[in-house]
Amino acid sequence: MASAEDKKLEELLDDAERQASSNWEMEFVAGIKVRYKQYGDRTVLSEKQLSRLRSIAGDD
Repeated sequence: MASAEDKKLEELLDDAERQASSNWEMEFVAGIKVRYKQYGDRTVLSEKQLSRLRSIAGDD
């Protein structure tokens, strides 16, 4: 079962995927989604990556 933090990251990734407007943003989000699928709750993002992801998702 996914934890609340996992669910939050999943939702953020889904939002960012829908909102991505440039090739770079789409590739950035896709890369993180691949890592999340591979590592699940062990996925580690830097503060800068998380900030950028929130910005793309419009959640900043």
